[in-house]
Amino acid sequence: MAITTRSIDDATVLDLSGRFDVSAKQEVQDALDHAFESGSTHVILNLEGVPLVDSAALGLLADRKSVV
Repeated sequence: MAITTRSIDDATVLDLSGRFDVSAKQEVQDALDHAFESGSTHVILNLEGVPLVDSAALGLLADRKSVV
């Protein structure tokens, strides 16, 4: 999985590309943590380049207290 980070106003956009599955879970978790630790008040996950999201990826998003 490739993750590109960019900023739009007060938001961080994570552009994901590739399969969002158990093998990418930690990489996405780290990117989310970094975005919030950097002071972003909003994080947007752009899944346009993601052909598959598995249950581990959904679990990651469901466990995030700050993900809406």
